[in-house]
Amino acid sequence: SYVVDGAQGLVIFRVTGDGSFARLGSVPLGDVTCRSLTVADGFAYLATRDEVLVVDVRDPGQPRLRGRTGPLPWYSIDGIPRLAAYSRQVFAHYGWGLGLVDA
Repeated sequence: SYVVDGAQGLVIFRVTGDGSFARLGSVPLGDVTCRSLTVADGFAYLATRDEVLVVDVRDPGQPRLRGRTGPLPWYSIDGIPRLAAYSRQVFAHYGWGLGLVDA
């Protein structure tokens, strides 16, 4: 399971057989507010108000921030509320349209 906590960044947990959570790792993300999160092919993609962050989660105990888009020209005031990823391409819904980020 993946959780974004402002203070701790992206935190990765494993759900154990008894339903409890075991913390595996985390990566700080700085002062961001996550609007959406999706995971595909070993990478987590996090949407903020105006950018997408890419975190390598192939080793859940050692996740690494791989990059960020910086402010995207097509974001909306409401931010990027939905993401979908397929084969290192991220589709970002931003209120009045759809943007594509080639991660």
